[in-house]
Amino acid sequence: MNALRVPLRVVFYEEEGEWVAHCLEFDLVGCAATREAALLLLSEAIVTQLEATRQNQNLANLFTPASGECLARFAAGHDVAECELNIPWLSPDVVIERADVREFRENWDSPQSVPGDLVSA
Repeated sequence: MNALRVPLRVVFYEEEGEWVAHCLEFDLVGCAATREAALLLLSEAIVTQLEATRQNQNLANLFTPASGECLARFAAGHDVAECELNIPWLSPDVVIERADVREFRENWDSPQSVPGDLVSA
């Protein structure tokens, strides 16, 4: 079987005074005081999930997509060029191709702000 080539999408947002880095494909999060620390925790969670998937030989367990609200945050977010998801993972089964990282803020005054009815959908 050919390796699964998986592009990841990550959205940053603030919740209760902390930064959340949320991986949409796996519905995993890292939460911390800074974006960098949240991204590091998310990277560790992704590696743990990949290792468990390989150990249990259950690819179906890998993909649990995030909620529509999180997908809407990503769609309305701004690209984040200074953050890079670093996943130290080498496997013939699953290859992380790239990670698109965006930041969402409730109060951005831009055309990319998420309408309230879209977020609550």
